[in-house]
Formats: sequence, structure tokens, C-alpha cells
Amino acid sequence: MKSRLLSVLLVFALLLAAVPAVNAQGDDTYLTCYNLSAEDCTLLLEGMAASKAIQSFNMNFTIQLNLNGLASMAAMMGASPDEAPSDIAVHIEGSGPFAMVQTQALAPFLLDLAINAAVDAGVDSQSGSINVRIVDDFVYFTDVESGAWMGVAMADAMKVAEEQMGLGSLLGGSGEMPSGELNPADLLGGDPNAMMEAAGLGEDAAALLQTPGFINHVRLPDQNGMNGFELTMDFAPLFASADFQNLLNTAMTQAASADDPSASQMAMMVPMLLAGTTIKIVQTQWYNAADKFINSFGLNLAASLDLAALMGPSASSSSAQIPPIELLMDFVVTMDQINGTFEVVAPEGATILTAEDLQSGM
Repeated sequence: MKSRLLSVLLVFALLLAAVPAVNAQGDDTYLTCYNLSAEDCTLLLEGMAASKAIQSFNMNFTIQLNLNGLASMAAMMGASPDEAPSDIAVHIEGSGPFAMVQTQALAPFLLDLAINAAVDAGVDSQSGSINVRIVDDFVYFTDVESGAWMGVAMADAMKVAEEQMGLGSLLGGSGEMPSGELNPADLLGGDPNAMMEAAGLGEDAAALLQTPGFINHVRLPDQNGMNGFELTMDFAPLFASADFQNLLNTAMTQAASADDPSASQMAMMVPMLLAGTTIKIVQTQWYNAADKFINSFGLNLAASLDLAALMGPSASSSSAQIPPIELLMDFVVTMDQINGTFEVVAPEGATILTAEDLQSGM
């Protein structure tokens, strides 16, 4: 159980750790400066353009994840207080080199990370360390308990991730790592603008980006030769705006008139769900003022779900006292030795596993 939990955390850490590389290689078409001044927008675009030349770096990252208020939801489902944790805290930190290697087919990069993870769920707490290397289309990792090296072909790892962890949508229909530049279409399975238009939300939904208080992009005071930018998305003003409510009512009316009963039921639930939901995302980027390369990336998420609001106006007074469920995440990665040379080799004596070994839990 301990190995399986830390393995899941490892996948989560690797996905987040890849964010700076995706950001640096991304298409400028998907960048909107919003309320940045023309001068600051130019500076940011220059940094993004320069960062496309990044091929390698050494990274240090931390992830803090907190999930609070779970006991209330468990009680609503009939569970006793000792059957479910009230709060869960996860801390992950890691460091090591990353380098692009186009000769590798499935994973066009080298990676060598040392990761520490800790989970605190009240009476059930776990912690451990793991080392991960990706080289020659193989992923190698140490056993949490023994420290012995094991390895698996990337193709087999992708197969298991698709079948057991539902990561196929992130990897593309073929189950392979996407090559070249990444953009929202890679993650959504299609062009997001076309998807919005197909849903009848194209121009109206795009106009919602201009909702006052929803999106704020500012340049931070320079620090240690770095140019900083902070993008904040606060969904509370968006959800409360008249334009969003009108768009939501239109979409819900269309759903309610559909033949699918589940669509009608969902149409009634969505307004209550949004009324009790808060989401705020803050993204921070720091670029070196001299070479324009990105040196740091941060992502902060704060979200809450008011269960009492979800129950609607008919909820009892005791239900109104239910605390909300809160999700808090803070992720920061810093990069140095940019475009340096790193050597990552397969560990000697590693036990090679098959896809069947992974599926059976070894």
C-alpha cells in the first residue's frame, strides 16, 4: 500500500515538474497579456520566445497539497468519524537534471530525480524517498522500502498508466508521449475554440475573459536580476457576473430540453454547485533579465466547495453548519544550470519489470 501510494504521488510530481518545460516550449498563440502594459507584455513575450531554446536544466521543486473538511462529506455518506480522515496533507520535494534528447522515441528527454514524499492523514501517516531516472526509453526507480533499483520499458509504463490510472488523455490516443510543442489541443483532444463553438459558447464564452476581477496579469517588482509576472484567475467574480449567469441559463435550458434525463438532472445541479464553489489560481513566472530564460515557475490553487449550498434552500439548520471542503495546492519549481550538460545512465543491476509485473503490483 505504501509503495502504491508513493507511486501515485510520483506520477503527480512528474506531471507538475514538467510544467516549466511545457511552458517554455509552448505556442505564444495561447498567451494573452490581459491587462499588462504593452511594454510588460513585450518583455513577457520575449522571455517566452527565448525560453524555447532551453534544452536542459537542473530543477528543484516542492509541492504542498492540503485537502480539508473531508469528515463532513464522510458523515453525510454515513461514515463514522474514525473511518475517514478530516484533513489530508501531502508534501513532495525533489531535485535533479532534465534534458531534451530527440533520439528517444517515447520519452524525448533524460531525467534523474531524487524525490521525498510525506502524507499526513491524521492517524495514518506515511513518508518515503524514491529515485527516478528516465533514459533510453526506460524509466528506472528505487523500491520505497529496500532502495533496490527497478526498471520498466517506457512503452510498458505507458500501457499501465493508460489502463490503470487513466492517463491516456494526457498522452494522446496512441498512448505515446506527445512530441514537439504542447498546446491545449494536446490535453483536450481537440481545438478548444472549436469545442467552445460546437457547444454554442464560442463568442459569448470568450467575452467572459473580460469580466472585471476575473483575470489580472501584473508585472512584479524585479528581484535579483529577474523579471516577474503574476497571473491571477479568481472565478468568484466570473460566477457572479450577469453575463456568466445568462450564458449558464442558456446552456442549462438546452441541457434540460435534451432527451437524456441525466443531462436535465445535471442542469439543475450546476447552479447550486457553482453557488457554493470558489476557485482562485495564481501563476507566477520569473525570467532572467539578461538571457530572458525562465528560471522559476509557481502555481497556487485555492478551491472550496460549500456542501450546505449544494443541498439547496431546503437543507436543515444542521446541514448549514457543515464546513466546506477545501483544496489548497502550492507548487514551485526553480531551474539553474540552464542548457548545461548532464549525464544520466541506467543504474547497474536494475531488475527489469514487464507491464504484467506492474499490473500485478510486483
